[in-house]
Amino acid sequence: MATMTVARCPKCQIEVGTTWRWCLACGYDPDGSAQRVRQAAIEARQREGGWVPVLIVLLGLLVGGTILWRQTPDDTKVPTEAPSTAAEVDTWVPFVPAGGGFKVDLPALPVASSIDGVLRSGQPMESYAIGAGDHLFTVSVIDTKRSDLAPGNDAALESAERGYINDLAGIVSGEVTTADFAVDGTTARTDFHIADAAVGEMQGRVMAVGSRLVSVVVSSKALNEDIAGHTTGSLVPA
Repeated sequence: MATMTVARCPKCQIEVGTTWRWCLACGYDPDGSAQRVRQAAIEARQREGGWVPVLIVLLGLLVGGTILWRQTPDDTKVPTEAPSTAAEVDTWVPFVPAGGGFKVDLPALPVASSIDGVLRSGQPMESYAIGAGDHLFTVSVIDTKRSDLAPGNDAALESAERGYINDLAGIVSGEVTTADFAVDGTTARTDFHIADAAVGEMQGRVMAVGSRLVSVVVSSKALNEDIAGHTTGSLVPA
């Protein structure tokens, strides 16, 4: 009986999904596809003046069925075993960024990504991502520099969070099917779902932490609700 093989990144040896064209873990990009897609999206968003994290869209494309993972030129092996899926995730790693302020459960520690120049002036952003099978987990932090995102100012908090969600849906050509705003103690948060997006389905939570908007989004062409629900529900202040 033939031994099943698993496709792995030639650089970091992490297991890769069949739709990956570059590695989510270490960024290995054999033909420069990631850089070309990233630059095109950045230029498009700069022309439109948007501030929602472009990284979510770019990394989300990795789970699409039209972008295929390319092996190194001297690796001619074809994987015969189906890639792992997010449904197989049974352990969680609490992630707290260097700057603190929040924590969230992810399948593994994410990789930090730099997107300098993507956002409008005055809105610096941190972004992190990790892939698990055909699911992508993205964490983003936007410093809005707004002084009105304070506990008790529910109107401003809800407006900022819904604005983030609506802009994200517009970028991925999706439809916001739910966006439930709630206040838990001093924390305002909005849980949302975006359907029919270019990256598949997206489930997320965005919350205000001082002047920052913090979000976690799980994206996939076949979203696992249990996994997505656990991840988004775990985003809390720390």
